[in-house]
Amino acid sequence: MQRQRPAATQSYRHNQVNSFSRTNACCEKVTEIMETLEIVEIGNDLLTTAMLLSAPSVIASLVVGLVISLMQTVTSVQEQTLSFAPRIAAVGAVSLVTLPWMLQVVTAFTLRMMERLAQVTQ
Repeated sequence: MQRQRPAATQSYRHNQVNSFSRTNACCEKVTEIMETLEIVEIGNDLLTTAMLLSAPSVIASLVVGLVISLMQTVTSVQEQTLSFAPRIAAVGAVSLVTLPWMLQVVTAFTLRMMERLAQVTQ
């Protein structure tokens, strides 16, 4: 003999199934609308923006590290930890100087993504 479930449990499960089918239908619609090419374009834009934002700090670290290494070679000082403090200072200074530009780039990227989202949901 099977035990019947209370009505509240049955309606809860019914709502879960309906919610899942609505979510699944929504995902299918988005998948149909967003082609693979668009997803690749978004990924490309994301990676390009990330590289663009990190470039000033990486270049500053590279240049300072190279200068410190040349100075160590010329003076025959072989201290491994000598280049860390100047690198950190240079990256911090470059980050402060380029912060307004970085905010503009991030804002432009966010606006582009919001526009894409609006196009997909229409």
